[in-house]
Amino acid sequence: MQPQLAQHRRSGTSFRSPLEALEAVQLQLRALKARDHRAYCRLRRQIHQRRQPHLEHRKNIIQLIPGFWAKAILTHPLLSALMGDQDEDVLSYMTHLEVQELSQPRHHCQLKFFFRSNPYFLNEVIKKEYHVNLAGSRAFHST
Repeated sequence: MQPQLAQHRRSGTSFRSPLEALEAVQLQLRALKARDHRAYCRLRRQIHQRRQPHLEHRKNIIQLIPGFWAKAILTHPLLSALMGDQDEDVLSYMTHLEVQELSQPRHHCQLKFFFRSNPYFLNEVIKKEYHVNLAGSRAFHST
């Protein structure tokens, strides 16, 4: 008799075949995964609640700094290479940026760019959703 199956039989759990034993372990793992996922979601909510007042305070300070977002984006090592002269002017109208992680699908987030009145577009908010995969990130929805 295989040692693993013998261990199951000694512990009072008897299976007719290794496949039944495997199925039983898979069911246990599935239950653990569901419980762990709920705990992980609770922890993320708690962390978000603790951080929220600080993020709001930071947002209020940033809004007092003229041209903050234009400077931050245009001096970012990766983003600056993608920007042109017109982008710099458009970004000068940007007042706020929000990033929201979306739970489904995994590695999915939504960026909201807030703008004051400008000559480039009428929207006060531009939303861009990204899905990050192993190959990098790609936008898949904009409004």
